[in-house]
Amino acid sequence: MANGIFKLERPQNERTLNYAPGSDEKAVLKKQLKRMRSEEIEIPLFT
Repeated sequence: MANGIFKLERPQNERTLNYAPGSDEKAVLKKQLKRMRSEEIEIPLFT
C-alpha cells in the first residue's frame, strides 16, 4: 500500500437532460431512435 498524500480533483456530474416536450434533447433522441429503428442488424447464427 502506498504511503503518500494524494490530491484528487473534486468529481463533477454531467449535465442532466430533462427531455421535456419540445426540447432540443428530446428532438435529438427521437431522431436517433428513428434512425436506429430503420437499420437492419445482422445477427450471425452459430450452430
